[in-house]
Amino acid sequence: MKIAVVIVCLLMIQGCAVTVGDDNASKFIPDSDVRYTSRVKSVAMFYEGSQVNQKYSQIGLIEAQGNKRATTQDVLNHLKVKGLKIGADAIINVKRVDNSRNQHELFSDDEDIYSSITYQGVAVRFTDLEALPQDIKQKLERNDYAAQSAVKRDNKRESDNTAFEMVFSVIIGLAYVLSL
Repeated sequence: MKIAVVIVCLLMIQGCAVTVGDDNASKFIPDSDVRYTSRVKSVAMFYEGSQVNQKYSQIGLIEAQGNKRATTQDVLNHLKVKGLKIGADAIINVKRVDNSRNQHELFSDDEDIYSSITYQGVAVRFTDLEALPQDIKQKLERNDYAAQSAVKRDNKRESDNTAFEMVFSVIIGLAYVLSL
């Protein structure tokens, strides 16, 4: 019984130091249940006000939101990589939106509200890739290693931070239980 109490205490204490809301996040809201696989190496970006004269079908809405320290390029990298993962050929009507975001520790009432860079757009697939102008084809055929590497680094750093917070929380929890 004593071991069960110790485990419950550790789990409760361990969750307290895990930070929420301090990551670069992206999300996709699909228009249908159809799932697409990527057929391009890089996603083309068309900002709000740009003309897209090629035929396409909309597959959903996409958004990337930055953490406190994120730059515009960080957020756009996450938007591009998310677009590639969901099978988009391009993201159109890309626009910046400043959002408030909160960061806090799990199971804590203390929170830090900050302004987050956010980019939103519409994920699309072109009807006929072969009919696209050469400049757009080149964008789609060229790997965007810089964006993909940056997102991998961000994800690894966030994963490492979470693992550190978990281990540190367990150590603090153990020290607390042993001091009883």
